[in-house]
Amino acid sequence: MMWLKKHGLFFLVIVFTFLLFLLFTGWENHPAFSAASDWPQFQKDEFKSGQISVKTPVLSPRPAWSKFIFRQGSLGIQNTPVVSGGTVYVFAGNRLVAMEKKTGETLWEKDLGAHGNLQIPTPAIGAGKVFVATFDGYLMAFDAQSGAELWSKKVSERGFQCPVTYHEGKIFIGEGGTGGETNSYYCLDEDGVVKWVYTAQTAGYLWCGAAVVGNFLVFGNVDGVLTSVYKDTGVPADILDLREAARISFAQDRPGRIRASVTYQNGYLYTTSEAGADAGYLWKIGLDLNNGRFLNEGFSTPIGFSTSTPVVYAGRIYVGQGEHGYPGSLVCLSEANGQILWSCPVEQGVKSSPALLVADTGVYIYFTTAKNDGFLYCLDEEGRLVWKYNPPDEGYIIQGVAATEGMVFLGTSGGYLYCFAEEEEWPSFQRNIQNSGRSPSPAPIEEPGVAWQVFTHYTSTHGIDHSPVIANGKVVVVDVDEYAWAFDVITGKVLWSTKLTGGLRFNLSTPAYGEGKFFVAASTGHIYALDENSGQIIWSGKLTHGTGQKEELSTQVLYHEGKVYVGSWEGVYYCLDASGEEGAPKILWQYVTNGAFEWWSGPVVIGDYLLFGDSNSVLVSVYKDSGVKVDEINLSIHYNLVAGKIRSAVTCNSKTKRIYLTSSGSGNGYLYALGFDPLTGEFNPDSGWYTSIGGYTSSTPAVHAGQVYVCSGSFFKQGGLYCLRETDGDLLWKNEFTGYGSEASPAISIQNGKAYIYITTDCAKGAVYCFDEGGNMKWEFIPDHPEYVLAGVALADNKVFFVNDAGYLYALGSYVAWDVNCDGQVNLLDMVIIGQHFGQTGNPGWMRTDVNKDGVINVLDMVLVGQHWTG
Repeated sequence: MMWLKKHGLFFLVIVFTFLLFLLFTGWENHPAFSAASDWPQFQKDEFKSGQISVKTPVLSPRPAWSKFIFRQGSLGIQNTPVVSGGTVYVFAGNRLVAMEKKTGETLWEKDLGAHGNLQIPTPAIGAGKVFVATFDGYLMAFDAQSGAELWSKKVSERGFQCPVTYHEGKIFIGEGGTGGETNSYYCLDEDGVVKWVYTAQTAGYLWCGAAVVGNFLVFGNVDGVLTSVYKDTGVPADILDLREAARISFAQDRPGRIRASVTYQNGYLYTTSEAGADAGYLWKIGLDLNNGRFLNEGFSTPIGFSTSTPVVYAGRIYVGQGEHGYPGSLVCLSEANGQILWSCPVEQGVKSSPALLVADTGVYIYFTTAKNDGFLYCLDEEGRLVWKYNPPDEGYIIQGVAATEGMVFLGTSGGYLYCFAEEEEWPSFQRNIQNSGRSPSPAPIEEPGVAWQVFTHYTSTHGIDHSPVIANGKVVVVDVDEYAWAFDVITGKVLWSTKLTGGLRFNLSTPAYGEGKFFVAASTGHIYALDENSGQIIWSGKLTHGTGQKEELSTQVLYHEGKVYVGSWEGVYYCLDASGEEGAPKILWQYVTNGAFEWWSGPVVIGDYLLFGDSNSVLVSVYKDSGVKVDEINLSIHYNLVAGKIRSAVTCNSKTKRIYLTSSGSGNGYLYALGFDPLTGEFNPDSGWYTSIGGYTSSTPAVHAGQVYVCSGSFFKQGGLYCLRETDGDLLWKNEFTGYGSEASPAISIQNGKAYIYITTDCAKGAVYCFDEGGNMKWEFIPDHPEYVLAGVALADNKVFFVNDAGYLYALGSYVAWDVNCDGQVNLLDMVIIGQHFGQTGNPGWMRTDVNKDGVINVLDMVLVGQHWTG
């Protein structure tokens, strides 16, 4: 009774919310996921297609979570995870673990006992069950939801090392790789009953997963033989030795071993073989769907050692090549004739099978390198590097990834499973390590409303002078009094504030997020790592040695792979260990330039390299892990002009292999596009252009769909927003302001295939603007506490976030009264916010929770929300 008195109002709010939910949505069961977004077995499906259509590929990877699963000696996770619905499953050693795919939370875990853990098969999911094969020859089934063991059966004395294939109530798997004159392929039903066994003279089916093609099951073996059997009976339909010139005109005397799965596309089978450490083939072979016989149609192309299962899409074949301890590459071949179209060399063999994420913006290929402390790569369809990532542990990576909408999953022999997700927030300057300024988050394209606003500190014309950063539902800024603040992204509620060392000037350095910490650099030369949940200082210290402005840490902060990068006004670039050392910064390397960095000239990570500019118009490329210089270019000398100071960061476009930046000198602002090789770290300035964009610019360009967007001007120099053609720099349109300009770096929201560009203006009544890709202004917003706006915006949570020198942080959202949190949806979250302010009174409409603008927050506001419920 006492509890009811104490919490009665909140309880009634929740009950009322639930009743409204039932009233406006009914009892419908909406599916939580689509099977099209699943990756339930090796290379996704029974065809081993290795591809998935997505709206959101992983182009700005965020380590969403990692979880230790199993390790024994040098053996950890030796296969790919599988994904079904909201759950990812991984089998390693004696453990089968189910985890929530977005958070990594363990849903259930099973100890399978001692069955061996060397190169164990990838499981398969079907009919609500997880099917597991073990190294010592057992097959098992578990309930996918609860983990309850359904059956376990000893099937083979040889053991299993190839992936499980599931199709229409049946599981298929081959034994071997452990010796013997004969080995078998098995078919069991989902209840564990053996339906048929096919036995052949072969040393085994090591990694030789099957493809289901019509009425047939097709698989290879380590003797270079392909077999087709009727999938329901196991009766042989055809057998093809790849040396058999009488059968196929593209046979090879030494085809080597097939140690890959077979994939099927458009009437043809594809697989690979290896004939020693530096020899092997890609095979395309026709199959008659009427009788299951192999046809003399196709080709064999020498690509070198390969155990990779090919992926075929849009007339191209993508496949990995290279043995452990040898050079490797990802190879793209023509599906029509087997001609090699391109090859992307990497540091060691690619034994993994690639995964393709197919989106409106193109095709992206994800694969790994077979080495200790290996890499995860992402290429575009032309073999250009989009990004590479080194997982934190130093485990060996032999397998590829599983993919789903906006996420890829990877395990290593270090025993960890990693989830890499597309960055949906704005955790650093211009959102990611490429400084792209592009966001998948919708943002208002019609006149917005203020979702919330907060005040920090204000001194004279100083307030907040960097763009906000947003991570894990927190918006973080640093104000003129050197307070770091964190606000709830939905409500604007203060989560914490931390006093740092007192500020002297504008604090211009944009913070960055990583590893549960916000990294903040100050105008006093101090750098801090703050706990994301409490704001507590984990480590801090002063890096610079100069006085006055020379002591400032003046660039944006960048976090990447356990390292923090920041530059100083005095001309030193720092690389720090993100973990710090005994409460202080741990400097990993320093790069000293001949000039100062000044203001906004922050770094960009492209492959293994870090790029940044200085005030002497010199652009440099260094190894990001050591700071050793790879290449540099002096823009003034190369272009024969007074380029002046580089005050922008660098951004890049992997499709054009170009980088983009700006500089200002002698009354002219310039925009540059110049070539950069992400594999060598070298500049190619002859592949590009430069153009004048007014009298001054410190704006970092943003590139999308063949157009470059950039701002010019400042509080005392006229300028505006420019749009230029990416190929040649020709001006497509511009929108200039009278008497002032913009120091913002444009932010782009992609909505329904169209780009919307958001900037701010640097004048006494600084405003936020939205333009469409044709240069038409969609809206202008002048805050109720106007001041200069030095920084651009951040886009996340369906909102536009910006700051100004009045010390305010604003969150703008779509202005619909009943969408209380301005997230584009009317649902339980809006009800909860009303509940938090229930009973408060004020001037009509004084806060968004007063939905009906009657001056009191009560059940009538909830009714309006309920009437416009979207779910």
